[in-house]
Amino acid sequence: MVYVINGVAHEGHKPRGNEYKRESTKFSHTGPIDLENSDLHLYVSGACPWAHRALLTRNLSQTLRQKITVSVVSPFRDDAVGWEFLSDKNRETVKQFTAVPVTKDQSPLKANNLLEVYLKAEPTYTGNITTPTLYDAKSNTILSNDSFGIMRHLVETVPDELGYLYTDPETIDREGRTMDAELANRVYMCGLAKTQKAYEESLGKVFAELDRLEDILSDGRSYLLGSDNLSLADVQLVACLVRFDPVYFDLFKCFTRRVSSYKYLPAYLRRATETIGPVALCLDLDQIVNHYYSTFTSANPNGIIPLGYRKDFLNGGKDRFVHPSNVISEHSQGGLEQDQSNAEDRKAKGEYVRGVSTFRHWLGGEDFPLEEDRYVLFVANNCPWCHRTLIARSVYPRVEKFVKTSVLFYRRGEEGWRFLPTEDSEFKTFEKDRPDLLTGIDSSDPTNNGFASAKEIYKLSEPTSTQKSVPILFDTKTKRVVSNESADIVKMFARVGGAEHPAGSDLANTIEAINARVYQEVNNGAYRAGFSSHQESYEDAVTSYFRAMSWLDEILGNSKYLVRNEAPTEADVRLFPTIFRHDPVYFSRMKLNVAMVRDYPNLNRWLLDMKKLPGVMETSRLDHCIAGYFGRTGNNLVPFVGLDHDGIKNY
Repeated sequence: MVYVINGVAHEGHKPRGNEYKRESTKFSHTGPIDLENSDLHLYVSGACPWAHRALLTRNLSQTLRQKITVSVVSPFRDDAVGWEFLSDKNRETVKQFTAVPVTKDQSPLKANNLLEVYLKAEPTYTGNITTPTLYDAKSNTILSNDSFGIMRHLVETVPDELGYLYTDPETIDREGRTMDAELANRVYMCGLAKTQKAYEESLGKVFAELDRLEDILSDGRSYLLGSDNLSLADVQLVACLVRFDPVYFDLFKCFTRRVSSYKYLPAYLRRATETIGPVALCLDLDQIVNHYYSTFTSANPNGIIPLGYRKDFLNGGKDRFVHPSNVISEHSQGGLEQDQSNAEDRKAKGEYVRGVSTFRHWLGGEDFPLEEDRYVLFVANNCPWCHRTLIARSVYPRVEKFVKTSVLFYRRGEEGWRFLPTEDSEFKTFEKDRPDLLTGIDSSDPTNNGFASAKEIYKLSEPTSTQKSVPILFDTKTKRVVSNESADIVKMFARVGGAEHPAGSDLANTIEAINARVYQEVNNGAYRAGFSSHQESYEDAVTSYFRAMSWLDEILGNSKYLVRNEAPTEADVRLFPTIFRHDPVYFSRMKLNVAMVRDYPNLNRWLLDMKKLPGVMETSRLDHCIAGYFGRTGNNLVPFVGLDHDGIKNY
């Protein structure tokens, strides 16, 4: 980004206050444009919604296509100069964008970037360098950089061709201004909000506007204003909605529901885009996704570009990730631990590599006999590895008799997992505004050893330990860590509860095979995707994850639970925490935006069945998951509305 003061370009963003405010455009035009006595050039970004709607309007007229040339800037902005045209420097990085190809400046200026166009036309210009920009080379004048106005001037210039778009100017303008204020601009106010309060206020208005539009369309009308033809209001809405599910929903945290989950808006959007036609629509989803995720780094600090929504604005593309159930990927061959070969080199390039647990003792033997209230399980509710041990403790008989729990704070500090802070200054605004969020978290060590963090538990057990992960199964009598491997803890709890299946039996072998693939591709696969800063490693993880989701959905089409109809097994317990988190957390936070659990009918049914089992939801704190994952990452805006995903309460 670049901003200009008195003709001098300044690198980066123009300083703003606590709330995002779009700067007013500086150039405007009145009435029709003189096509015969001008040399018109429309500068656009294929990613920008404001430019898109101006380009779309121009494309609907044969005359305007002939009279107004179009130059497309690269979606990757340079902080020193802003929007750049095609050059030897960026040719390789932009060649992938074929739907709306990046071009050289088609005007006589032959500028290297849009900044040069602005300063050539207005040497003392002050303001942002934005698209769309309508430039007349003959008079060396920027006629307008106001997309709302450009659309209307284009219609007024060729009324015989585009007059149908603007038959009722007063109504169309009123609707257009409303949609700009409460939707098109509001999504940016969500994604770029500086405070939780500002974010939540704008989020509420975004969905109030979407609900209003859904209500308008519920009477069966084809287009927004009830006529048989498109209007400029429809053009505006299309440019915004085709970006909603691909980028605004997850990158800007415009949660609550996707456009595709509404009843009338998706059908309207399909109809409108088909009426416009693919040539006039000029939609490049690949360019859109790349632009937003590479530009808005406060919301995407690791710079990964997600795989979803590259081909369709209402479908993330799950059909591209179907995996036959009899084909096992390379990742599932690793058993119950991630491959550690060349781990440091892989981490250095940005791949996520989970470490190996080092405390691997078992309950029930001579060292750790089963004694009532002897053991404490230290957990954090947002951690999925802890979650499965909590479920196992709850659903398997007798375990609670021997093992108590202690819940740590969902936001880690400098020392890692810790107890609930005692200083008010440690809490963020969203926590102070939601006192219920802090219930159920221990403020001090229940074992009376004076632990302040998980790290200190390990140190007492083994002074040289560098471990600091949870869960931790701790023996209060010997002051030793029994285990910090969640898979082992689940299995030992099943054994204590009499639910373990004989080793070597067909049932046990099936459970182990499913566990191996679920761990590698789903449980840990979510982390391999979400915590990677290496694009290839991320894409590999996402591909495996959604192929496994397809495989699970197929299994659950033939069985109520993963292994058998009668009752869940250890395999179901181990899968649940990831599936429980997918829609409200991982879809956005881990960039697993190809599909939601809701999009897999059998897996979704299984999730709802699991949630009905006694003891499962009692150990499941979705509010802690949302606060923990989003409350310490990127811009720290926490989408608590994720609890009502896709319009389903308590989903």
